[in-house]
Amino acid sequence: MARATQAISRLWANLRNWLNPSPCADENRLRLLAHALRSVNDCVYVTDEADQFLYGNEAFCRTYGYQQSELQGQHVGILRASRNDPEVLEQILPATLAAGWQGELLNRAKDGREFLVALTTSPVRDDSGRTIALIGVARDITERKRAEEELKQSEARFRDLVENTSDLIWEADAHGRCVYCSPGIVEILGLEREQLLGKSPLDFTTPEERPVRQTLYQNFLAHPRPFRGLELAKIHRDGSVRVLETSGVPICDAAGRCSGYRGITRDVTARKRAEEQLQRSETRFRDLVESTSDLIWEVDAQMRHVYCSPATMELFGLEPQQMLGQTPLDFAAPEEQAVRRPLQDDLSAHPRPFQGLEQARVHRDGSVRVLEASGVPIFDAAGRFAGYRGISRDITARKRAEEELRAAMVAAEAADRAKSEFLATISHEIRTPMNGIIGMNELLLGTSLSSEQRSYGEALQVSSEALLAILNDVLDFSRIEAGKLELESIPCDLLACLEEVEDLLAVNAHARHLELALLFGQNVPRRVIADPGRIRQVLLNLVSNAIKFTERGSVWIEVACVQQSEAHATVRMTVFDTGIGIPPDKLPLVFARFTQGDSSTTRR
Repeated sequence: MARATQAISRLWANLRNWLNPSPCADENRLRLLAHALRSVNDCVYVTDEADQFLYGNEAFCRTYGYQQSELQGQHVGILRASRNDPEVLEQILPATLAAGWQGELLNRAKDGREFLVALTTSPVRDDSGRTIALIGVARDITERKRAEEELKQSEARFRDLVENTSDLIWEADAHGRCVYCSPGIVEILGLEREQLLGKSPLDFTTPEERPVRQTLYQNFLAHPRPFRGLELAKIHRDGSVRVLETSGVPICDAAGRCSGYRGITRDVTARKRAEEQLQRSETRFRDLVESTSDLIWEVDAQMRHVYCSPATMELFGLEPQQMLGQTPLDFAAPEEQAVRRPLQDDLSAHPRPFQGLEQARVHRDGSVRVLEASGVPIFDAAGRFAGYRGISRDITARKRAEEELRAAMVAAEAADRAKSEFLATISHEIRTPMNGIIGMNELLLGTSLSSEQRSYGEALQVSSEALLAILNDVLDFSRIEAGKLELESIPCDLLACLEEVEDLLAVNAHARHLELALLFGQNVPRRVIADPGRIRQVLLNLVSNAIKFTERGSVWIEVACVQQSEAHATVRMTVFDTGIGIPPDKLPLVFARFTQGDSSTTRR
């Protein structure tokens, strides 16, 4: 580009001379030089010594968007983008006046578009050496820079791939000697790159393969051609044998002469081992299929059997070959065929996995077997439905057992209901005379009695009330089992309800020298709609149990409002004690029937 600028400078000097009136002016030469400037693809412009425009060729005006008339008298700075280094911009004019300047600048077109140019400037001097103009040649290198950057990124990407891949990238000369190899050689053969350079592949071939491979390599060198998937057995540095798969292409010059090969080698030892394992697995699977009592089957897109395992003899009394070409409906019980046909058509039209599909099938001896089938759809390489593959199991015995179990459960539920009804009836029947005993005993205690008689009466009252409580619990238990326990929803004073619990159990607590307290949160609503009887019942059980298992300290009830809206409130009631607690391994027994954490404390 610098040489082009100098040539244009000379042309411009001649043009300036020819533009002055001269008897020697040659109009044809002038026209020729002017045409040369117009036809130059690079942007050519001329300025005076103050860097003000005198001329811009057509490529310049087209690139920057200015007319010739707009350029006259304008400073060249209108082309410079503000993102250029100011120090560089200041150096251009002095350098151009001295001998010329060359470099890259970010230029700006009239419409504000910015682009990178390679700029070369030089002075135009007359015969006396006086500078009469400055000439610049600018070339838009935006695309070139982008291509260079893309090439750089591509090379970096390729280098990263080559340097980091576990495969071996290699190149060999016309004699088959290695001239380049990637770091993958370390993993594949346990060698450093330098140890492979200048070596032939035969140097690492197993002894038993060497004669065969030598002939093959000589043939490839004598008749260059691409090869792919060539499997080789190579010796690793640790002495182990690795199976490698290599592919390569010949390197040829413009004249078609082969100068070597370039290719890639991959360690397929693990893959070959996996293939062997897969073959053993297939043999194992075949053995299992052939010996299992379940039926392994496969059908095509028309639901015709294309494979059946030997279990067909047990399930249908037929040889596998007798099943081929038949559909499952051909063996369905008559009463099921009408129902199963739409299902079979739907599975064929809308392929999808299915599981646990129960089917009644007719055995060759006329008996009906219940089979449970599961299957998955099969698709070909193009994604087209090709059939189903699955397994069927004879569950006739299991279905019979389920029916027997269901009948037993019905009988057990009937017996359980009878027990619950009996308990409810008995508890009602016993409660009537118990209420009479308690009432008459209360009247008796209201009469004049000796201290000994009163002691007997009070003991009778306590025992009667305890027995009545047990009867109430039995009745509740029978209601729960029968699913007839109902909760009341009546207005009540929650604080008063809890204070009644505290008052009822205060005597027992004080008798054991325990402190019994009620902590009622300030934000807990007092007037609520609830079942006060059940609240008392639950808390009485919990608090009395806490008192029973607390040797010293205190028992307290804490009431807190968890959530509250205009119409509802969630209240948490927690019973705390300083007693023996429940071991973690006994927690699962808390809600088990007729069990407690420590049977030794039953009578406390």
